[in-house]
Amino acid sequence: MNDDSSITRRNAMAAMSMTLAALWTAAVAGLSALFITAPLRAVTRRREVDLGALSELSAAFRAVDLRVAVNDGWHSREDAVRVYARLDDAGQPLVLSATCTHLGCTVQWNAGVGEFQCPCHGGRFAPDGAVLGGPPPRPLRRLTAEVRDGRVTAELG
Repeated sequence: MNDDSSITRRNAMAAMSMTLAALWTAAVAGLSALFITAPLRAVTRRREVDLGALSELSAAFRAVDLRVAVNDGWHSREDAVRVYARLDDAGQPLVLSATCTHLGCTVQWNAGVGEFQCPCHGGRFAPDGAVLGGPPPRPLRRLTAEVRDGRVTAELG
């Protein structure tokens, strides 16, 4: 009597062939995915910028317009970025992003009123970046800044 559930040499070879083919396909797919996504993983996330000499800052906000190189994996470009910088009460640099947290418009410092104002939808921010009014959901982003050799550097993130 011939039992069909018994393992024959032919069945074992077929099972091994299918297993090797599946492993080979998985390896090729995995390496292909790594190759294709390599540019995305190469994107630099941390961007440090020079804002100038510490002696150029005072207690009043100063707009600093920057050209920042961006590599998104496939294309390289330069973005225009504006930040506002001043010295805080302790003499340390305070740097705020000029990008409104509502829809990304560029806020303006209104020294007469003492607040940042968004021209798009009426958002208003305090000198420390806190929301005073309007639709912005979050305060202005405060950038990490430090002084090195008399120059102010900030991390854009």
